Amino acid sequence: MNDLILRRKKVREITGLSPSQIDRMEQEGSFPRRRQITKRIIGWSHNEVQQWINDRLHGMGAQS
Repeated sequence: MNDLILRRKKVREITGLSPSQIDRMEQEGSFPRRRQITKRIIGWSHNEVQQWINDRLHGMGAQS
């Protein structure tokens, strides 16, 4: 299956995380890393974000 690139707004919608939570968790290594798409555009791998969500739904990687 082909992967999609998600922009920040879509990542926020599907995870329920705020921009600052995404940034903090990404820096901590507990959220997928963003990708530089163009000089001014970043995005996240849909597959990686979906896996992150699945891990939390099934109790893996959940941290307070």
